[in-house]
Amino acid sequence: MVEPESAPPRRTDAHLAALSLVRAWAEAEADALHATATGAAWTSARTSSPTTGRDAPPAGTASRSAPARA
Repeated sequence: MVEPESAPPRRTDAHLAALSLVRAWAEAEADALHATATGAAWTSARTSSPTTGRDAPPAGTASRSAPARA
């Protein structure tokens, strides 16, 4: 049987799984943006370095112990 063109498409298991994945991705992105905006990302990202025992520097910054480049 051919479905009329005006009928909405059926939601298959693959379609529902894709929607679930998109929803989870959007929620994770919203959580990350909120954590960044509130500063929670900074406090949770500051973990002790396993090699030095000191706090790791913020991402994208030079380490204080690293020699300056010429």
